Amino acid sequence: MLETSRRHKLPYIQAAQAQKHVTHNAALEQIDITHNLCLMGLNLSSAPTNPELGDCYDIGDTSNGFFETHANHIAAFLDTGWQFYPKVKGMIALNASSDSDDQGLIIYNGIDWQPITSTNSTEQVAPQQSPQFGVNTSADEINKFSVKSEAVLLAADDQDKNSTGDIRLSLNKMASINTASIIYQSNYTAHAETGLTGKDNYIIRVSNSGDNFKTAFEIDKTTGYVGLGKSPTEALGITDTRPGLSRISLSNAHSDGFAGSAMTLAAGNNHSLQLLQYNSGATYILSTSSSMFYQITGANASYRFFLGSQYVLSINQSSIKANSPLRLANYTLSNLPLAATSGLELLYLSQMPQKALY
Repeated sequence: MLETSRRHKLPYIQAAQAQKHVTHNAALEQIDITHNLCLMGLNLSSAPTNPELGDCYDIGDTSNGFFETHANHIAAFLDTGWQFYPKVKGMIALNASSDSDDQGLIIYNGIDWQPITSTNSTEQVAPQQSPQFGVNTSADEINKFSVKSEAVLLAADDQDKNSTGDIRLSLNKMASINTASIIYQSNYTAHAETGLTGKDNYIIRVSNSGDNFKTAFEIDKTTGYVGLGKSPTEALGITDTRPGLSRISLSNAHSDGFAGSAMTLAAGNNHSLQLLQYNSGATYILSTSSSMFYQITGANASYRFFLGSQYVLSINQSSIKANSPLRLANYTLSNLPLAATSGLELLYLSQMPQKALY
């Protein structure tokens, strides 16, 4: 049978032992010291000069004087003098050392003491390198940090005098093909996602069932071009459900070498109307298949209004030119009244009987 416990080395009462109360009381005394441990000093190598009964101290890697041969132990000053107990991994203590800047709970990790909480303020300091942390819920291997709360507040630091007053939340992924995003769920089913999903463009995408996401919005990381329902390099397609209009498309570039901007209104039976501006500065309104267009701006006045294979009407600063002779429409004129009875002053032109100028 072992004479002491495995971790804290508490003495066991042995079979047929005389004065069993001595062993029992020694174990109780050791429990009294090491349970809810309070350390008045850390990493000491020698005994303090004026200890009080019940005071406990942490002995470091080196020891001398009263502490000699008791390195890495807890020293307790009792009625019988100094008593020493081994430090055990997982032991928790209150750091009450007057020489420490952070008097709070500490935990022994088998090598040294690490802080758990701070008593200098109401701030709670989480354990360093904690593998998981849950607030009002349990963390797991995937969700290593989990929170259940009606609200979560992240505020800029107003305690540090050197604080800038800014606050930023960073989501860092390993490579471009990975994802850094925020997912919005309903009853733990994802319906929307924003962030860098599988590329470095900013994307907003949605889903009805938690999978098969549809991209609704994408911003190119290099050009800043915006895509609605498509890549920013493609036409920005917007579906409109109004009667008679099937699609509105916007584009920023064309593959024919005449880069420019365009807006197209498309309806059924391949009917469309397009407002197009080329880099040359000419702006056009085009009908279906460009069979008819009107040039709004640009240097070529002969294409002001174009129909089929020829222009119909061109206008420049000095003249109006038509593609065929101009003629006035025929009008039926009523007979003019007699000058003597009309009460009007009429001037008759001899070359134009029955017609007058007022």
